[in-house]
Amino acid sequence: MDDPAIDRQINETRALAQTLKINGTPTFVMGNELVRGYVPLDSMVQIVAQERAEG
Repeated sequence: MDDPAIDRQINETRALAQTLKINGTPTFVMGNELVRGYVPLDSMVQIVAQERAEG
């Protein structure tokens, strides 16, 4: 945990989350969509299928 590379990666990830206005977990990035909070499995499967179809 004292490795500067780890600190740098954590800081970069935190900055990206702030840019995307992600402030909680879980948050999933699905294509260009942010899916926040709990999502039932059936809904998640639909979202993934839609993103793959549009991909």
